[in-house]
Amino acid sequence: MRDLASLDLRLLVVFDSLARLGSVSATARALDIPQPAVSQSLRRLRLLFNDELFLRVARRMEPTPLAASLQEPIAAIVAIARERILTTPVFVPRESHREFRLAATDFGAVTLLGLLLPRVASTAPDVRLSLSPMDAGIFSDLDAGRVDLGIGIIAGTPASIRSRTVFVDRYAFAMRAGHPDLQARPSAALFQRGQYVVVTSLIGTADDAATALSTNISPAQIRMRIPTYAVLPTILKRTDLIALIPSTAGRAMFPGNDIAYVVPPFALPEITVAIVWHERSDADPALRWLRDEVTMLFEGAINAF
Repeated sequence: MRDLASLDLRLLVVFDSLARLGSVSATARALDIPQPAVSQSLRRLRLLFNDELFLRVARRMEPTPLAASLQEPIAAIVAIARERILTTPVFVPRESHREFRLAATDFGAVTLLGLLLPRVASTAPDVRLSLSPMDAGIFSDLDAGRVDLGIGIIAGTPASIRSRTVFVDRYAFAMRAGHPDLQARPSAALFQRGQYVVVTSLIGTADDAATALSTNISPAQIRMRIPTYAVLPTILKRTDLIALIPSTAGRAMFPGNDIAYVVPPFALPEITVAIVWHERSDADPALRWLRDEVTMLFEGAINAF
């Protein structure tokens, strides 16, 4: 039995061309290689199969019985290599039935999904989306292949994780529209005596609101901590608590006139929202399409809100 490791794909390409063209010189022209290289490949093929394979009859190289029996399987191998291995994969959204697994914070999900779902329904109607909450295990989820793309405020990515900033947001104070301390030009003193509700980070980053507030207020002013933004509007509408939230995402998540937004009267860090994925999916055309779609839609979200 012949050793598969000794089988050079280039030899099979030469065999396939010789079988179809019946000529060393024509094979050399078709493959754009020197004629001696074709002759050398034929010698190696004869040694490999212990058969003459192709014999000159008149002006044509005719296959031996063994070569004739090998012609179809070798042609199939060469075709597979050209069409399915060497050809650059192409993702056609309208023809795809792929399921993409996304992980996002609730803020990221609300900001994104309202834009992404109509877009996907229009350009890739059979693509499916699966969304899960993003937490401190996002890097493990990407590494294990449980998640294709993470979206949120993410810091300290490992070497195997790629990231792309999709937009930069700024903080705003949010409170009920009838808040007794709401002023046309709120002062730093107002916020330094206020009472706060903070949404804690599920990702373990240093960019959450509590950290941003720490240089301007006392920890005693934080009266409530909650793990999700989903219940924040209810809390703000029914109390005099104040929340520090991303401005763009906040307006997307809490539309209407019940919540007032105030620009902070002191300096606060910017909020960098990124998408993250595993390095192994860099070249995946489907995931590249998804990353580009999400980036474009986040850019649109900035303009929309």
